[in-house]
Amino acid sequence: MRAILMLMLMTPLIEIATFIRVGELIGLWPTLLGVVVSAVVGILVIQSQGLALATQLRAAMSRGEVPAQTVADAMMVFVAGVLLVVPGYFTDVLGLLLLIPPVRTLLYNHMKARTTVVASVHTSPGRQEGPRVIELDDDNYRER
Repeated sequence: MRAILMLMLMTPLIEIATFIRVGELIGLWPTLLGVVVSAVVGILVIQSQGLALATQLRAAMSRGEVPAQTVADAMMVFVAGVLLVVPGYFTDVLGLLLLIPPVRTLLYNHMKARTTVVASVHTSPGRQEGPRVIELDDDNYRER
């Protein structure tokens, strides 16, 4: 968690330094054009990859599978698109890395190994199990 916090705090500084360095190497206008192009690519990635992953999600659910990796892929592709839309070259590199399927699989396996799912059901004593029905009339209602 500290690494994520540090990355969030350092990202603006890294972006500024990278922007200045790229500007020195290729000039102002190509640097600005690169930022605009990456934003457009990010929007296109969110649209195209998002639709493809939504189709995969529906297919997995219709087969009765738990689509955990598909959902994780969809989230990572969305984050990649957002990182590409954010101006800067450092976030662009992170976004491009998230678009590579083996990188997403590696991240998914890393998160899966460190995640525990716990399911619990709580019932209150004295309440009967079953659906709660509320009947409505014109002016009043009663619960049964």
